[in-house]
Amino acid sequence: MSDGATTRHQQGSQRSRADERRERILTAASRLFAEQGFHNTGIAQIARESDVLVGQLYRDFASKQDIIVAIVERDMQDFLPDVELTTALDANDHPAIRRWITRFISCPPEEGETNHRVISEIIAEAARSDRVAGVVTRIHQSFRSQLSSALERLAPGDARARRREMLVEVILTISSGVFQRRVTFRDALPDEVIAVLAEGVQRRIDMLAAS
Repeated sequence: MSDGATTRHQQGSQRSRADERRERILTAASRLFAEQGFHNTGIAQIARESDVLVGQLYRDFASKQDIIVAIVERDMQDFLPDVELTTALDANDHPAIRRWITRFISCPPEEGETNHRVISEIIAEAARSDRVAGVVTRIHQSFRSQLSSALERLAPGDARARRREMLVEVILTISSGVFQRRVTFRDALPDEVIAVLAEGVQRRIDMLAAS
């Protein structure tokens, strides 16, 4: 192996180890934030949980805020255009689009209680940190964009634009309430409750499409 190839191999190995170490830190921090809350979790705890020296952790992340931002950015694909919705839009499959909206409203618990609780911590931290708030805003804009695309396909036309925007806000508000209920009380939200909420939204979509 040439000197240049050896150097590239070593650099690649170093990046791989660094990426693996960062992933251990983010996974450990995410778990601790969910269990104890952001402000009750210290850097030393995260270092112990991830089996990384505190000094090395600080070389990777200057603060807990850097860690929480990195967690969000790592998991950003969860908030990017949904594959289910994209497939339904490409196929112009209206029933599938409506099913996606119902799932969006329901915030299914099978997506992970720990993940829900970490998101709740992130939202709370956004009230104290402009940097975290910026990340949360980007996620919220992604949600709004997805819903706008879904409703525009179900009820197209410029004349309906303002009412579509209002319905997007209604759906976002309902979904936020469902999410907070699941996180706060950690109980099983009855399917009947979700059905009532979804039925109300679907009726509004019917009225919008028929107008």
